[in-house]
Amino acid sequence: MTYQFLITLSIGELIFYPDEFEDDHEADERVRQLAEQLEIAFPMTEIYDRHLEMKINTGDVLLYRGARRGGCLVIDTYREPYDQLNVVRFGGQIFDEDERLPNVKRLFRELYDGCETKIRYEEGQGVLHRMIDPSGYPCTIQMDHYLYEQRLKIFDSEKFGNEPK
Repeated sequence: MTYQFLITLSIGELIFYPDEFEDDHEADERVRQLAEQLEIAFPMTEIYDRHLEMKINTGDVLLYRGARRGGCLVIDTYREPYDQLNVVRFGGQIFDEDERLPNVKRLFRELYDGCETKIRYEEGQGVLHRMIDPSGYPCTIQMDHYLYEQRLKIFDSEKFGNEPK
């Protein structure tokens, strides 16, 4: 069985600006540690930069699979028309018998607890089921007169940089 985590938060919570007067930024330390623990090439700064440039009512679910079977990080980058906080859903998965589970659990909890605006935190089995199930895509999202077909893009760790499956 797998153990899953899902946090709803502002995408800015996943980024760290070492100097508040400069534009240089990097992935939050806990996000980097999660990617290391799960052995995933997770391009958080690139995702963040692209997200801020996206039009509203767009954004796909990006699934990055780890080198070990069962591990993944996932981010739903859909931008709602009325969202003023740049909210995303960020999650991960690991086998429940994996020795890294306590560290992964601690890092997800610390990430959420450190958020300036706490929206939602979930953990357990099946938390990501609908979000990472390929059979649920494309998923039609309709808000008012906006219509968008969200896709699930899957990246394998060893193939990072290639087109998604």
